[in-house]
Amino acid sequence: MGQLPVQGPEGLPEPDCKPAQPRRAGRWAVPSATHGHLHAAQPYGSRHPRRRGACVTETRGYRSEQPRAAARSRVFGLLAGALGYPEGPLLADIREGRLAEALAKTIGELDPRWAEELDGEALADGLAADELAIEYTRLFDVGSSGPPCPLYGGLWSKERTKNMEEVLRFYRHFGLGLDQEQHQLPDHLSSELEFLHYLAFREAEAMRAGVEAGPYRRAQCDFIERHPGRWVPELRAKLEANAPPRFFAELFRVLERVLVNERAHLAARGQPR
Repeated sequence: MGQLPVQGPEGLPEPDCKPAQPRRAGRWAVPSATHGHLHAAQPYGSRHPRRRGACVTETRGYRSEQPRAAARSRVFGLLAGALGYPEGPLLADIREGRLAEALAKTIGELDPRWAEELDGEALADGLAADELAIEYTRLFDVGSSGPPCPLYGGLWSKERTKNMEEVLRFYRHFGLGLDQEQHQLPDHLSSELEFLHYLAFREAEAMRAGVEAGPYRRAQCDFIERHPGRWVPELRAKLEANAPPRFFAELFRVLERVLVNERAHLAARGQPR
Protein backbone atom coordinates (compact mmCIF):
# COMPACT_ATOMS: atom_id res chain seq x y z
CA MET A 1 0.00 0.00 0.00
CA GLY A 2 2.74 2.43 -0.79
CA GLN A 3 3.53 4.62 2.18
CA LEU A 4 0.64 3.48 4.35
CA PRO A 5 1.85 1.85 7.59
CA VAL A 6 1.39 -1.86 8.19
CA GLN A 7 -0.37 -3.47 11.12
CA GLY A 8 1.59 -5.07 13.92
CA PRO A 9 0.67 -8.17 15.94
CA GLU A 10 -2.57 -8.22 17.92
CA GLY A 11 -3.83 -5.01 16.38
CA LEU A 12 -0.82 -2.92 17.33
CA PRO A 13 0.61 -0.50 14.76
CA GLU A 14 4.08 -1.46 13.63
CA PRO A 15 6.39 1.58 13.38
CA ASP A 16 8.53 1.64 10.27
CA CYS A 17 11.79 1.13 12.11
CA LYS A 18 15.01 -0.78 12.40
CA PRO A 19 15.55 -3.19 15.31
CA ALA A 20 16.95 -1.54 18.42
CA GLN A 21 18.37 -2.66 21.72
CA PRO A 22 15.83 -3.37 24.47
CA ARG A 23 15.73 -0.70 27.16
CA ARG A 24 16.37 -3.44 29.77
CA ALA A 25 16.07 -7.19 30.11
CA GLY A 26 12.48 -8.38 29.98
CA ARG A 27 11.16 -5.09 28.58
CA TRP A 28 10.24 -4.03 25.07
CA ALA A 29 12.70 -2.84 22.46
CA VAL A 30 12.63 0.84 21.54
CA PRO A 31 11.74 1.36 17.85
CA SER A 32 14.31 3.42 16.02
CA ALA A 33 11.89 5.41 13.87
CA THR A 34 8.33 5.84 12.73
CA HIS A 35 8.17 7.29 9.23
CA GLY A 36 11.86 8.04 8.82
CA HIS A 37 12.33 11.42 10.52
CA LEU A 38 12.92 10.10 14.04
CA HIS A 39 15.29 7.39 15.22
CA ALA A 40 16.36 5.86 18.53
CA ALA A 41 18.96 7.97 20.28
CA GLN A 42 19.15 6.85 23.91
CA PRO A 43 17.20 4.75 26.44
CA TYR A 44 13.94 6.08 27.78
CA GLY A 45 14.28 7.74 31.18
CA SER A 46 12.01 8.08 34.19
CA ARG A 47 10.71 11.61 33.65
CA HIS A 48 9.54 13.70 30.74
CA PRO A 49 9.26 17.48 30.31
CA ARG A 50 5.82 18.69 31.25
CA ARG A 51 4.12 21.51 33.08
CA ARG A 52 1.49 21.34 35.76
CA GLY A 53 -1.99 21.02 34.35
CA ALA A 54 -4.78 18.70 33.33
CA CYS A 55 -2.51 16.00 31.95
CA VAL A 56 -0.22 15.22 34.86
CA THR A 57 -2.31 12.89 37.03
CA GLU A 58 -2.99 9.28 36.14
CA THR A 59 -5.59 6.64 36.73
CA ARG A 60 -4.33 3.07 36.78
CA GLY A 61 -6.00 0.01 35.33
CA TYR A 62 -7.16 1.18 31.92
CA ARG A 63 -6.42 -2.08 30.12
CA SER A 64 -9.58 -1.52 28.05
CA GLU A 65 -7.83 1.53 26.61
CA GLN A 66 -5.30 -0.62 24.74
CA PRO A 67 -7.34 -0.92 21.50
CA ARG A 68 -7.93 2.83 21.45
CA ALA A 69 -4.24 3.59 21.98
CA ALA A 70 -3.37 1.21 19.14
CA ALA A 71 -5.94 2.91 16.88
CA ARG A 72 -4.66 6.35 17.90
CA SER A 73 -1.15 5.31 16.92
CA ARG A 74 -2.32 4.12 13.52
CA VAL A 75 -4.22 7.36 12.92
CA PHE A 76 -1.25 9.56 13.80
CA GLY A 77 0.99 7.41 11.61
CA LEU A 78 -1.35 7.74 8.64
CA LEU A 79 -1.71 11.49 9.09
CA ALA A 80 2.06 11.96 9.35
CA GLY A 81 2.56 10.06 6.10
CA ALA A 82 -0.26 11.93 4.35
CA LEU A 83 1.52 15.24 4.97
CA GLY A 84 4.40 14.30 2.69
CA TYR A 85 4.99 15.85 -0.72
CA PRO A 86 2.25 14.38 -2.95
CA GLU A 87 4.19 12.36 -5.48
CA GLY A 88 5.05 8.74 -6.20
CA PRO A 89 3.51 6.13 -3.87
CA LEU A 90 1.74 8.71 -1.71
CA LEU A 91 0.00 10.30 -4.68
CA ALA A 92 -1.00 6.84 -5.90
CA ASP A 93 -2.45 6.03 -2.47
CA ILE A 94 -4.47 9.26 -2.62
CA ARG A 95 -5.78 8.83 -6.16
CA GLU A 96 -6.62 5.15 -5.79
CA GLY A 97 -8.49 5.75 -2.53
CA ARG A 98 -6.20 3.72 -0.29
CA LEU A 99 -5.43 6.63 2.00
CA ALA A 100 -9.11 7.52 2.39
CA GLU A 101 -9.98 3.88 3.06
CA ALA A 102 -7.24 3.47 5.66
CA LEU A 103 -8.18 6.70 7.45
CA ALA A 104 -11.86 5.77 7.50
CA LYS A 105 -11.05 2.40 9.05
CA THR A 106 -8.65 3.67 11.71
CA ILE A 107 -10.64 6.78 12.63
CA GLY A 108 -13.71 4.60 12.90
CA GLU A 109 -11.89 2.63 15.59
CA LEU A 110 -11.67 5.85 17.63
CA ASP A 111 -15.26 6.89 16.96
CA PRO A 112 -17.55 5.33 14.32
CA ARG A 113 -19.25 8.69 13.78
CA TRP A 114 -15.98 10.18 12.55
CA ALA A 115 -15.73 7.58 9.80
CA GLU A 116 -19.31 8.31 8.71
CA GLU A 117 -18.54 12.04 8.48
CA LEU A 118 -15.25 11.58 6.62
CA ASP A 119 -15.26 13.03 3.10
CA GLY A 120 -13.68 10.10 1.31
CA GLU A 121 -14.09 11.70 -2.10
CA ALA A 122 -12.07 14.72 -1.01
CA LEU A 123 -9.31 12.53 0.42
CA ALA A 124 -9.13 10.65 -2.89
CA ASP A 125 -8.95 13.82 -4.99
CA GLY A 126 -5.38 13.84 -6.30
CA LEU A 127 -6.29 16.42 -8.97
CA ALA A 128 -4.87 16.18 -12.48
CA ALA A 129 -1.21 15.81 -13.48
CA ASP A 130 0.96 17.52 -10.85
CA GLU A 131 -1.67 20.00 -9.61
CA LEU A 132 -1.72 18.67 -6.03
CA ALA A 133 2.06 19.01 -5.80
CA ILE A 134 1.83 22.57 -7.13
CA GLU A 135 -0.79 23.40 -4.52
CA TYR A 136 1.31 21.80 -1.77
CA THR A 137 4.22 24.04 -2.76
CA ARG A 138 2.02 27.14 -2.89
CA LEU A 139 0.46 26.56 0.50
CA PHE A 140 3.23 24.99 2.56
CA ASP A 141 6.60 25.61 0.90
CA VAL A 142 7.04 29.01 -0.76
CA GLY A 143 5.97 32.65 -0.60
CA SER A 144 7.53 36.11 -0.78
CA SER A 145 7.73 36.21 3.02
CA GLY A 146 7.43 32.47 3.59
CA PRO A 147 4.56 30.09 2.83
CA PRO A 148 1.06 31.15 3.89
CA CYS A 149 0.58 27.92 5.86
CA PRO A 150 3.97 26.73 7.18
CA LEU A 151 4.13 23.20 8.55
CA TYR A 152 6.67 24.15 11.23
CA GLY A 153 5.28 24.70 14.71
CA GLY A 154 7.99 27.16 15.66
CA LEU A 155 6.83 29.54 12.94
CA TRP A 156 3.51 29.80 14.77
CA SER A 157 5.36 30.73 17.95
CA LYS A 158 7.05 33.96 19.00
CA GLU A 159 10.22 32.07 19.92
CA ARG A 160 10.98 29.38 17.37
CA THR A 161 14.33 28.38 18.85
CA LYS A 162 12.81 27.85 22.28
CA ASN A 163 9.94 25.93 20.70
CA MET A 164 12.28 23.59 18.82
CA GLU A 165 14.42 23.03 21.91
CA GLU A 166 11.36 21.92 23.87
CA VAL A 167 10.27 19.58 21.07
CA LEU A 168 13.74 18.04 21.02
CA ARG A 169 13.64 17.54 24.78
CA PHE A 170 10.45 15.53 24.38
CA TYR A 171 12.01 13.42 21.63
CA ARG A 172 15.25 12.81 23.49
CA HIS A 173 13.54 11.93 26.72
CA PHE A 174 11.83 9.04 24.97
CA GLY A 175 15.04 7.90 23.29
CA LEU A 176 14.44 9.51 19.90
CA GLY A 177 16.48 11.84 17.73
CA LEU A 178 16.16 13.24 14.23
CA ASP A 179 17.35 11.19 11.30
CA GLN A 180 20.00 13.47 9.81
CA GLU A 181 19.62 11.88 6.38
CA GLN A 182 16.05 13.18 6.18
CA HIS A 183 17.08 16.84 6.69
CA GLN A 184 13.89 17.50 8.64
CA LEU A 185 13.57 20.01 11.48
CA PRO A 186 12.12 18.82 14.81
CA ASP A 187 9.09 21.12 14.71
CA HIS A 188 7.79 19.93 11.33
CA LEU A 189 4.23 18.68 11.67
CA SER A 190 5.09 15.26 10.24
CA SER A 191 7.81 14.78 12.87
CA GLU A 192 5.47 15.83 15.67
CA LEU A 193 2.78 13.41 14.49
CA GLU A 194 5.34 10.62 14.16
CA PHE A 195 6.26 11.25 17.79
CA LEU A 196 2.61 10.90 18.84
CA HIS A 197 2.37 7.75 16.71
CA TYR A 198 5.35 6.35 18.63
CA LEU A 199 4.02 7.32 22.07
CA ALA A 200 0.59 5.81 21.41
CA PHE A 201 2.25 2.63 20.12
CA ARG A 202 4.26 2.39 23.34
CA GLU A 203 1.16 3.09 25.43
CA ALA A 204 -0.72 0.26 23.71
CA GLU A 205 2.21 -2.12 23.97
CA ALA A 206 2.71 -1.34 27.66
CA MET A 207 -0.95 -2.01 28.44
CA ARG A 208 -0.86 -5.24 26.48
CA ALA A 209 2.18 -6.31 28.51
CA GLY A 210 0.57 -5.28 31.79
CA VAL A 211 3.22 -2.66 32.63
CA GLU A 212 3.01 1.05 33.39
CA ALA A 213 1.62 3.04 30.46
CA GLY A 214 1.07 6.33 32.28
CA PRO A 215 4.21 8.15 31.08
CA TYR A 216 3.27 7.54 27.45
CA ARG A 217 -0.31 8.67 28.02
CA ARG A 218 0.72 11.83 29.89
CA ALA A 219 3.36 12.66 27.30
CA GLN A 220 0.81 12.47 24.47
CA CYS A 221 -1.57 14.75 26.34
CA ASP A 222 1.13 17.28 27.21
CA PHE A 223 2.74 17.23 23.78
CA ILE A 224 -0.55 17.76 21.95
CA GLU A 225 -1.42 20.64 24.27
CA ARG A 226 1.94 22.36 23.98
CA HIS A 227 2.68 21.71 20.31
CA PRO A 228 0.43 20.54 17.43
CA GLY A 229 -2.76 21.05 19.41
CA ARG A 230 -1.73 24.66 19.98
CA TRP A 231 -0.87 25.67 16.43
CA VAL A 232 -2.69 23.32 14.03
CA PRO A 233 -6.03 25.15 14.56
CA GLU A 234 -4.31 28.39 13.52
CA LEU A 235 -2.78 26.69 10.51
CA ARG A 236 -6.13 25.26 9.46
CA ALA A 237 -7.82 28.67 9.71
CA LYS A 238 -5.09 30.18 7.54
CA LEU A 239 -5.39 27.28 5.12
CA GLU A 240 -9.13 27.81 4.70
CA ALA A 241 -8.45 31.46 3.86
CA ASN A 242 -6.11 30.44 1.03
CA ALA A 243 -8.52 28.40 -1.12
CA PRO A 244 -6.96 24.96 -0.60
CA PRO A 245 -7.77 21.90 -2.72
CA ARG A 246 -10.42 19.86 -0.99
CA PHE A 247 -7.87 17.12 -0.23
CA PHE A 248 -5.89 19.42 2.06
CA ALA A 249 -9.03 21.02 3.50
CA GLU A 250 -10.38 17.62 4.56
CA LEU A 251 -7.01 16.29 5.74
CA PHE A 252 -6.52 19.21 8.13
CA ARG A 253 -10.13 19.09 9.28
CA VAL A 254 -9.59 15.47 10.28
CA LEU A 255 -6.23 16.23 11.87
CA GLU A 256 -7.60 19.06 14.02
CA ARG A 257 -10.52 16.93 15.15
CA VAL A 258 -8.27 14.04 16.13
CA LEU A 259 -5.91 16.31 18.08
CA VAL A 260 -8.71 18.08 19.95
CA ASN A 261 -10.69 14.96 20.79
CA GLU A 262 -7.78 12.69 21.66
CA ARG A 263 -6.19 15.31 23.87
CA ALA A 264 -9.51 15.63 25.74
CA HIS A 265 -9.80 11.84 25.96
CA LEU A 266 -6.26 11.48 27.31
CA ALA A 267 -6.80 14.27 29.83
CA ALA A 268 -10.01 12.62 31.07
CA ARG A 269 -8.20 9.30 31.46
CA GLY A 270 -5.65 11.07 33.61
CA GLN A 271 -8.20 12.15 36.21
CA PRO A 272 -8.84 10.12 39.37
CA ARG A 273 -11.98 8.02 39.38
